[in-house]
Amino acid sequence: MNYGLRVQKILGGMQQDGIDSLLVTQGTDIRYVSGFSGEAGVAVIILSESRNYLITDGRFTSQAEQETEGFEIVLIKSGHKLYETAGGLLDEIGAREIRIDIGQISHADYLELESHCHGNIQNMKPYISDARMVKDEEELVLIRRACDITEQSFMVLLNQVQPGQSEKEIRNILENEFRRRGSLDVAFETIVASGPVNGANPHASLTDRTIRQGDMVTIDFGCKYEAYCSDITRTFALGKPSDEMIKIYNTVKAAKEAAESILKEGVSARDVDLAVEAVINGAGYHLPHGPGHGFGLDIHENPFLSSRNEYRMKRNVVHTLEPGIYVQGICGVRIEDDYLITGDGAECLTPNITRDLIIL
Repeated sequence: MNYGLRVQKILGGMQQDGIDSLLVTQGTDIRYVSGFSGEAGVAVIILSESRNYLITDGRFTSQAEQETEGFEIVLIKSGHKLYETAGGLLDEIGAREIRIDIGQISHADYLELESHCHGNIQNMKPYISDARMVKDEEELVLIRRACDITEQSFMVLLNQVQPGQSEKEIRNILENEFRRRGSLDVAFETIVASGPVNGANPHASLTDRTIRQGDMVTIDFGCKYEAYCSDITRTFALGKPSDEMIKIYNTVKAAKEAAESILKEGVSARDVDLAVEAVINGAGYHLPHGPGHGFGLDIHENPFLSSRNEYRMKRNVVHTLEPGIYVQGICGVRIEDDYLITGDGAECLTPNITRDLIIL
């Protein structure tokens, strides 16, 4: 990964705004700018006009040295705190205009930082999240591999699903397939939602309920490969579905196709949302969540597809489309795939699982 280029882009935005120092505190932001993969809360990074620093404690010295380049490693002294050290270092380098994502630290940590730093601390503009939205080629290689593993694992699962299995058992089969293919972690907690009650909850919790003939089963799943995520959802039927179930499924599929048809560079997140809602609302149903979101190192990143978001898609933005309909007492249906905005439209990164209703 070209971390130096990422840092230079972020510093360029800061300098245009007259900002001399940025304190990076969120775990995946730290990884994005430096490569450091230590657990959350053990490090912060200072990006400044003169030098860049990674502050951590002695447990992570070797890891920081191995994973990062171009950062001076600053160790927290015995008896001192992380934000105390960060504030003192900012003062030492003469930081005047300091920006931080205030929503990512506790009030106590903010007060600790403020008490040891005399610069002007304000909430940052989205310098890092804007940079993270547009993926570089190395990131796309890892995302594609995560998507491949996820697709392959689901297709194996379909050959093993049978009535009498619990939602948790189905989850275990799928996640074991992830690991067999080289993924070391899930991208998020796998959702397996079955039947007319749990299946109609958009973000259902796993239960011991066993699937049975007549069920619609929704599985929302994704893995991580080298820290990068994938995110797919499919709903399938066990046995012959009812006419209402088929109508719901076909409406969701049509809504997704309507959004796919307009995906390209320059289209707004708002327009994608409105395309989905026009189909779902027109059929007499309701979409209770946004129809998609960006992803990468985190499973939910900008851009979020919403009628309130005027963001216009850029080349190499990666995001999901995931329209859904949920009717208590009948079923829930969601169909989700991953997309890359290209120079001439959009590429589906998860094209190998049919969007037609699977009946087992």
